Amino acid sequence: MRNKKIIFTLYTLFIMLFISGCKNDNYHIKSSELPTVNVNIFRYEDDLMNIRGENFSSEIINLSDTYSVFLGNLHEDTTGIYLIHNFVEDSTIQKIYEKTTAVFDNSDDISNQFEKSFSHIKFYYQDFMTPDIFTYISGFDYSSPVIYTGDKIIIAIDMYLGADYIPYYELGIPRYIISKFDKNYLVRDCIEDIAIEKNASSNAYTNLINLMIYYGKNLEFIKRMMPDVNDTIVTGYTAEQLQWCKKHEKDLWNYLISDDLLFSNDLQLIKKLVDEAPFTSIISHDAPGAVCRWIGWKIVASYCKNNNVTVEELMQTTDAMQILNKSGYRP
Repeated sequence: MRNKKIIFTLYTLFIMLFISGCKNDNYHIKSSELPTVNVNIFRYEDDLMNIRGENFSSEIINLSDTYSVFLGNLHEDTTGIYLIHNFVEDSTIQKIYEKTTAVFDNSDDISNQFEKSFSHIKFYYQDFMTPDIFTYISGFDYSSPVIYTGDKIIIAIDMYLGADYIPYYELGIPRYIISKFDKNYLVRDCIEDIAIEKNASSNAYTNLINLMIYYGKNLEFIKRMMPDVNDTIVTGYTAEQLQWCKKHEKDLWNYLISDDLLFSNDLQLIKKLVDEAPFTSIISHDAPGAVCRWIGWKIVASYCKNNNVTVEELMQTTDAMQILNKSGYRP
């Protein structure tokens, strides 16, 4: 009889924890409630790099009708045709394309990620127009790997070939940045660009808390639209870096509220705490870079949870102090 009571108690506790966990999950939505979206992915690099031979001019002109976003109108542009031909025949570009086809030999997984993410966006924003996806070889444009225009997302696909791709290092790009040049970040970066467009807050370096909330809102948006993606992808941190943040969250918060650092308008201090870097030197060499973006996300997530705030309401709220004061954030 006693064993039965213990089993019943454990079963009841499990059910309570399960219900509690479901109740507190702001991210997962029943699949039956998510709208269906269709995603169109146009692999410009494939269509372009497969043009060869004597008919190059006529074929590239025809291609310009489909890919005017890259080629413009080539019907009367002989100089443009010449430049595109040189691009296609460039041995370096051809090697990049070979690597691209190896990494992205099948885009079904990327397409599925986009469909899931866009269906979540449309759940929160019913007027969201599903953008067409265009990929291209940029020649390593790491400053703008993704461009969201509203009806299109343009992706420099050669910026997602993996952190072990040697040409990235030959360009002198820092290792902590190269670590995110991976296909697992491709859709995530696109969703971040949409978040930036939806975010009514300013990313000006006015004071620390404003910028923390700005980045925190973007991270919350990404997590809402990609609830099944690991937080390492959402944040760009390794598992070890995330564990460090969680372990030292209270210490980080105490540091920020000491001497009113949260409200500091010291540009150099703000940059050290929110800008991407290999680590946050002002705190610890073990602290990941931009650690205050993570704290900002924790504040924003707490604000949403404790105030039943919709994603759209969150992204339109520009008062960082309102979010902080109503968040109930207590690490």
